[in-house]
Formats: sequence, C-alpha cells, structure tokens
Amino acid sequence: MPFLANWRAAPATSAREVHPLAEAANSALDRLAAAYAAERRFVADAAHELRTPLTVLDLRLQDARQTGQPDWPALNMEMRQMRRLVAQLLELARQDGAAVERRNGPLQRANVSRVAREATAALLPLFEAQGRSIEVDIAEGLECRGNPDQLREALVNLLENALVHGAGEVRLTLRAQGDEVILDIADQGDGVPSELQEAMFQRFRKGRQGSEGTGLGLAIVRRIVENAGGRVGFVSGRANVLRIVLAREGAARPVCT
Repeated sequence: MPFLANWRAAPATSAREVHPLAEAANSALDRLAAAYAAERRFVADAAHELRTPLTVLDLRLQDARQTGQPDWPALNMEMRQMRRLVAQLLELARQDGAAVERRNGPLQRANVSRVAREATAALLPLFEAQGRSIEVDIAEGLECRGNPDQLREALVNLLENALVHGAGEVRLTLRAQGDEVILDIADQGDGVPSELQEAMFQRFRKGRQGSEGTGLGLAIVRRIVENAGGRVGFVSGRANVLRIVLAREGAARPVCT
C-alpha cells in the first residue's frame, strides 16, 4: 500500500528528553501537596482557635436574651478579639501560600530603609498615647529581598509587641553588614527567657496567658521574613532584642535556605 511506503517509526524518546517533563510534573505535585497541607493546617487552626471565642460569645448572647440586659462592652470586646483572630488566621494562611509560591518565582525587592521609617511613623501615635518613646537609627538607601508591604506589616507587629509586652524606650536600628541587612528592635524590659524564646514564634503561643493577643503575631512575622529569604529571632544574650536578618539586594548568596 502506498501509505506504508512512507511510514516511519517515531524516534525513541531518550531519558534525557523525559527528565525535564518528569521534574516539572514532580514540582507541580510537590506544590499541590504543600498547598493541601497548608489548607488542612489552616482549617485545623481555625476550628481549634475559634471554638472558645464562639462559645463565650454564645454564652453572653444567651445571658442577654434571658436578662434583657446585654453587656455591650463585653460583647464588643469578644467581637473585636474574634475579628482580630480571623484576620490573623487568614494572614497566616496567605503567608503559608506565599511560601509555596516563593520556591518557584523570583523574590521582590524592598527599600527596607523606607519600610522601617513608615512602620515607625505608623506606630508613633500609639507610643505617644502611652507616654513611651521610640527612637530610630536607620541607615539610608538599604534594599533587601522581600515584599515591602509584608515587611512593613512584620515591623509593625514587632513594634506593637515591644509596646505591649516591653518597657521603657523602644529603639529600632537598621544597618548593613556585608551582604546582609540587620534590623534590631530593642526595649528596656526584661525580655523573654532564653528557654522560651523559640517557642514564642510558635502559633498561638502567648507571652502572657489570658492577654488579649492571639498568639499569632510572631508566627506571622517569622513566616513573612522567611518568605523574604531571611531569618528572625532573639539576639543571643539580649533577651529584649529581636533581630531580623535579610539578604541585601544583589548579595551573592541567600541568608537562609
């Protein structure tokens, strides 16, 4: 038959040609697995942490129904706490998702000097209202890897943490050191004992049980900083100093893997 005369077998596909396809498929599956794990963790966290405030709110509403005298200040406080908890849970879920995306895309660039000044300015009215002072020593023109809006949020969280849980003057210092950017936030309080410092970055871990905080602030900070390729923690031997280390833009190597 004429068509058989022109028929040729397809060339055998070499392992070298299949390898990139296999890598791409494995990478996609890894991303899906990570996203699924993050989603399951978010659902579990939300279910666990919302159970208590919902129960308290329900009891207050039942009491209001029976007495006809709602305790509006208490109800407002419970609603405020719940809104804050939900907002921080959503932010943590967003940062978990960003961690998956970071593995497969370029990091953004942030003018960290500007970000530090903006974060300080945003918190200044709160410090003044409590009679606390905040001082800055910021080297100009420093750029680092990371999302500027998210890094600003991380700094605001740390400054709020120093205001609520620290004491005395709060000082923010930003400087370059080799291929890294070092940002310290210090106050004059006693700080966190060394044996508890790492635990403070765990989700839902509070410095003081019974406080109005959600225990998510430092967990969000760590996730934001890690998504920027950096690290955050207490300075060894200085329990009242939190340090963020980020890779300077153009640095030859990342700060952490």
